[in-house]
Amino acid sequence: MFDGLVTTSEDALDDPAAGAVAGPVPGRAPVLRGQGPVVAVIALGGAVGALARYAAGLGWTTGPSAFPWTTLLINVVGCAVIGAFLVVVTEGRPAHPLLRPFFGTGVLGGFTTFSTYAVDIRRLLEAGRLGPGLAYLGLTLLGALGAVWAAATLTRRLNPPGRCPVSRLAGPALRLTVLVGESDTWHHRPLYSEVVHRARAAGLAGASVFRGIEGFGASSLVHTARLLSLSEDLPVAVVIVDEEERVRGFLPQLEELVAEGLVLLDRCEVVRYAGRGGDGVGGVGGVVGGAE
Repeated sequence: MFDGLVTTSEDALDDPAAGAVAGPVPGRAPVLRGQGPVVAVIALGGAVGALARYAAGLGWTTGPSAFPWTTLLINVVGCAVIGAFLVVVTEGRPAHPLLRPFFGTGVLGGFTTFSTYAVDIRRLLEAGRLGPGLAYLGLTLLGALGAVWAAATLTRRLNPPGRCPVSRLAGPALRLTVLVGESDTWHHRPLYSEVVHRARAAGLAGASVFRGIEGFGASSLVHTARLLSLSEDLPVAVVIVDEEERVRGFLPQLEELVAEGLVLLDRCEVVRYAGRGGDGVGGVGGVVGGAE
C-alpha cells in the first residue's frame, strides 16, 4: 500500500535519528510470487485429509438408503479439530508459517466434506425420506458449529494463552503506528498479524489493527474498497502504545519486517490502560491522549 519508501517520522521527538527506518525499497512483487510452498503443502495436506476421509468411509460403511452417519461424524470431528487447532496456532506459541495452510486448509479441508453432505441430503430427499433429510441437514450444521465452539473453549481452558509480563501503563508513552497494505505478507502470513504477534512476544503493552477504506502511498495509486476500483490493497494500521524504551527496543524488528510501508512515532499520554479483567493487560483498548 505505502510502497516506495519506509521512514520513521519523529519530527516532534527529541532524538530524530533514533529508531529510524529509511531507504528505498524494491517494487511490490506479484501476488502469486513465492506462494509455491503454500500451494504445495495445501495440496499435500488435502491429499492426506481426503485419504483419511476415504479410510473412515471404508471403516464405517452406510447403505444407499441409510442415514449418512459416517459423513456426519467426519464433519463434526473435523470441525472440532479445526476449533482446537486454530486456538493453538493463533493464541499459543508462534508456529511454522506452513503449518496452518498444511493442516488447517489442506488436511482438515480435505477431511471434511460439504459436497458429500449436499449429495447425501439430495439422495435422502429423492428417496422420499424428508424427515431424515431435514434431520441430517440440521444435525450437521448444529453439530459442526457446536463442535468448533466446544473444542475451542476446552482448548483455551486446558491451555490458556500465556501472557507476557507487562507493567501497568500510565502517563507519558510512545505511540508506534505501522502503516502497511492489507495484502502484505511475511512468510505467507499477513504482515499486520506478524507485527502484532511479535509485539506480544516482546512484552509490549498492547497492539491493535485498524483497516482503512481508502488511501494512497508513494506510488500515488489510490486503494479503495469501492466497487470498480483499480486496487483493493487497502491500508492497514497497526498501533502500539508503550513506554518509550520498550517501543524503541521493538523498532529493529520492524526493520526486518516492513519492506514497504510507513512507520511513525509520536508522543502521547495514557489516561487509562486496563484489560477486560481490569488487570492492565490487554490490547490498545484504554484511553490514549494526543501528542504533546
